[in-house]
Amino acid sequence: EPDFREESLRIEGGLSHILSDTLNGAAGLAYQDSDTRNGLGQRTLEHLFLPVSLTHDTRDDDLDAKRGFYADLDVTPFAGLDNGSAGARVYGDLRGYTSFGENERFTFAARGQLGVLSGATATQIPSEMLFFSGGAGTVRGQSYQSLGVPVTPTRQVGGRSFAALSAELRAAVADKWQVVGFADGGFVAASDDF
Repeated sequence: EPDFREESLRIEGGLSHILSDTLNGAAGLAYQDSDTRNGLGQRTLEHLFLPVSLTHDTRDDDLDAKRGFYADLDVTPFAGLDNGSAGARVYGDLRGYTSFGENERFTFAARGQLGVLSGATATQIPSEMLFFSGGAGTVRGQSYQSLGVPVTPTRQVGGRSFAALSAELRAAVADKWQVVGFADGGFVAASDDF
């Protein structure tokens, strides 16, 4: 990753269940041994994770949705085996789509993302669990994971809280061509307070 290096061994098992045509759930248990290096230094960490997720998806198309909603909630409680840290990482993603005009030529899409890491400090967890922003999945127009928490004038680390908002308007101009205008915004913070 641009701002950290991490080598890890992860052993994980879990179950996923299709609850309905639009609702899926999953839960698991994982052990991870990580050697991580970022702007806060190098450390070796051991953790137990209990990832749980719930996804509700009513979109008409996964890749080019014109109507429907998508909601995803991921909650991962964890315990540090080597440093006694404990906490949870929570991440939510909500998207909505609606189309209008002749032959549904125009599609309006909106997205909100929110994440928080509570409990452990940024030095007590693997760097991959911290939040970065930037790139196609968060703030478009910024380089991939280029937005974080500065620790020196040239180094940054991920944050303990994160939020992003996106809105776009797509217009079909031909069978396989669309024009898209969008506006994105977001932030990453060192604390878990909003």
